[in-house]
Amino acid sequence: MRNTQCSSAPSTTLHARIVLCSAALVVAQACALGAESREIPAPWNPSIQVRGPSTDSDGFTEYQTLSEYQPGWLPVRVLFPAQVEPGRRYPVLYLLPVETDAVEKTKWGSALVEARKLDFANKYGFICVAPAFAQVPWYADHPTDPLIRQESYFLKVIVPLVEHDLPARKDPAGRLLVGFSKSGNGAVSLLLRYPERFGCAAAWDAPPCPPLAGPLRNG
Repeated sequence: MRNTQCSSAPSTTLHARIVLCSAALVVAQACALGAESREIPAPWNPSIQVRGPSTDSDGFTEYQTLSEYQPGWLPVRVLFPAQVEPGRRYPVLYLLPVETDAVEKTKWGSALVEARKLDFANKYGFICVAPAFAQVPWYADHPTDPLIRQESYFLKVIVPLVEHDLPARKDPAGRLLVGFSKSGNGAVSLLLRYPERFGCAAAWDAPPCPPLAGPLRNG
C-alpha cells in the first residue's frame, strides 16, 4: 500500500496568518478605544487622572476625572457656543449641582439641557460647565474624611481641567457660579471665600441673605 504523507507547512502558515491578523485587530481596536477615551495624568497634577473628551448621551462634551478628593470616576460635562472662535477665550458659567449625579438628572433634570434650551452659550458667549460629585454636595471639605473634599475637588480638579483643556478665561470675571438651594449656597460661599478667583455668583431658593451690593446683590 502506498504510504502518503501530508506536509503540515501550509496549515501552519495559515494558522500563523490568522493569529497575526487577530492580534492586529486587537491592537487596532485598543488604539481606537484609546483615541476615543484618553486616560492620562492631569498636567497640572499628575495624581489626577483624566479621560476624554467624549460625547455623552445628551450630546454634550464629557470628561471623566479620578482624584484623591472624591471616590471613583466623576463626569464633567460641557456646553460650548455653536461657533468657537479660534484664539478667543470665553467666560465659564459653572452650573453647580444640588444632588449627586444620578439623583440630579432624575429629580431636578439636567442643568446643561436647560442651558441649551435657553441658548445660554450663544446668547451670552459662555462655556457652560456642569460638574458632578459623589456625595450630596455642600461645597466644603469634610474635616476627617479625605474622600469628601468637595471644595478641593472643584478648585483643584474642575477649574484647572476647564482652563487647561478648554478655551476658557483665567481671570475672576471669567469664572461665574450659579446654583439653587444647597448649590446656591455653595456658589455664594465659594465667592465669599475666594473673591480673588471668582467674579460673580447667582443663587435662588438658597438661605436668605440681607440686601447686598456688587457681585452679591439681591434680585
